[in-house]
Amino acid sequence: MVPNALAAAERLKKNGVDLCVYSASTVTPLDEKMLREAAERRMPLFTAEENVLAGGFGSAVAEWCLGGRGELRKAFALPNAFLPHGSRDKRLLECGLDAESMAETIRRMMHS
Repeated sequence: MVPNALAAAERLKKNGVDLCVYSASTVTPLDEKMLREAAERRMPLFTAEENVLAGGFGSAVAEWCLGGRGELRKAFALPNAFLPHGSRDKRLLECGLDAESMAETIRRMMHS
């Protein structure tokens, strides 16, 4: 998901929204140092994963944010449902995990 996140950030930058993209390689152990750095910069957090939310990275970040440690605005993830066969790109597009869809969702959230 890192290439999609980088492409989404680039699209957003052209619209005046500046984001940092961090690449988290594991859910456990959670890279709390990375999350603290983002929280210290007062940046809202967005996660993106090619996995379902339940038990995934976005869920772990949401748990970390409890208690006011950070603000998770959106966790992009696959639905917890059967996905029909097809190309990866088509599935990501349908689930809103392509760069354009993520950028548009974030843009709307940042301007609301």
